[in-house]
Amino acid sequence: MANVPGKTDFFTALTTAWLALAVIFAGLFIIEEHDHDCVGENCHICLEIQIAQRLIEAFGRLGVSIAVTGFFLRSGSWIKPRMLFYPRTPIELRVRLNC
Repeated sequence: MANVPGKTDFFTALTTAWLALAVIFAGLFIIEEHDHDCVGENCHICLEIQIAQRLIEAFGRLGVSIAVTGFFLRSGSWIKPRMLFYPRTPIELRVRLNC
């Protein structure tokens, strides 16, 4: 089956919304439970708060890496390997040498 642009865009938007909701609800959980009645070392709510904090941190790093990768892919500013090892010649640059 061929890739349908509308279908791919829909699933991309759905996945993005799903991940955004996960971060939002994790943040709301932390806000709601930050002053709970802690039972001590084995507190289940404290464990859940730590998991929610790690989730938010992981999605923050993931979001930054996706944004940077998307910027380089969209802008076309990748350094081509050929340009690193072979300098461009005057012929490739179409420099007029008989002036």
